[in-house]
Amino acid sequence: MRAQPRDEDASEIDETVSLHTIDGEFIPSLADELLDPYTEAFSGAPYRRTRQDARLALTGLPFAAKQPEATARVVRDADGTLLGAAWGWVTPPGLRRADNPYSEGLYDRVRVAMGGTWLCEQTLVSRFEVVELFVRPSAQGLGYGQKLLESLVGDRPSWLLSWAESPALSAYLKWGWARQCNFESGTGTQLCLLTKDPSELRRR
Repeated sequence: MRAQPRDEDASEIDETVSLHTIDGEFIPSLADELLDPYTEAFSGAPYRRTRQDARLALTGLPFAAKQPEATARVVRDADGTLLGAAWGWVTPPGLRRADNPYSEGLYDRVRVAMGGTWLCEQTLVSRFEVVELFVRPSAQGLGYGQKLLESLVGDRPSWLLSWAESPALSAYLKWGWARQCNFESGTGTQLCLLTKDPSELRRR
């Protein structure tokens, strides 16, 4: 079953590609449709994820759907084929709820990297947390990733994590995201935490 978009929020990116909003409750129904493009997007360096890795990652969608103000955006071509997607939620007090699909250990590392619990929560709580963003390799370089991200976060203060070795990091910096800190994940991956404050950017 295809996830139900809010048609009134659909918009054309160009003559052949459209952007759709998926409300939180429908995010889990994206899983089957996401598997191929997710696998393709993360199969290369530095991620090197297998199809099984992708399938496991997508089992978190039912939990993602329950997070505060969870929402997703998808890009489709004229035939309805999914080219890319992004989703996330608003970070709650404490950074995560018990039903968050990501481990407490990850958020503990975020707290340390940000200078401690108090400063971390002052910075990140109530921001929109971009949890995932990807575009099929065949559709990369066409601006769809930026459109997905801008549509997902809108004018909300936001944050995300990026692999330090990922080409996406330079794109985020180009799009106005600010690097706050670097830290190592539990598996040894170097991660960067970035934030964006659209209201601050408008005042400059």
